[in-house]
Amino acid sequence: MRLSQAVVKLSGGRSFCHLSRSGTGARGLGTVPLFTVLEVVDKMDEAADRIILNGMQFYGYHGVMPAEQELGQPFIVDLEMYCDLREAGEKDDLTKTVDYSHVYELVQGIVTGEPFQLIEALAERIAAVVLAEFPLKQVLVRVRKPHAPLKGIFTDVAVEIRRFKNAG
Repeated sequence: MRLSQAVVKLSGGRSFCHLSRSGTGARGLGTVPLFTVLEVVDKMDEAADRIILNGMQFYGYHGVMPAEQELGQPFIVDLEMYCDLREAGEKDDLTKTVDYSHVYELVQGIVTGEPFQLIEALAERIAAVVLAEFPLKQVLVRVRKPHAPLKGIFTDVAVEIRRFKNAG
């Protein structure tokens, strides 16, 4: 599904953006002030660069079931950190980027540390700590639980959250 937009200028100099699904014959999705659309596009462009850590595996004691809290199980964490990488790339300077070995150590400490009942809470803690510790614009955290206590065949259970650094 693609979104199309039409910018409408109104008397008084105010601009609005009308959003609709293109190619679907669907009616418009709504009208929003143009500055709102431009702010979203700006944030997307600023955060296009990212550092990705995939498949970090740790043993933790997270879960609702008593056996999960007592025996533990493996957890797999994927992390996407959105930040401007231009200066680091141009200067080939580690101090101008995020040291992902430090990120790994932080995530490891969280997953192997204090137990949570929900992997949602685990993901929230990872996102909050990583955003607080590093100069990031946003972070995407995926926590996978391959041995969740479900009767059935599955690869894993996962949650994925995206959080933005608060301005100010």
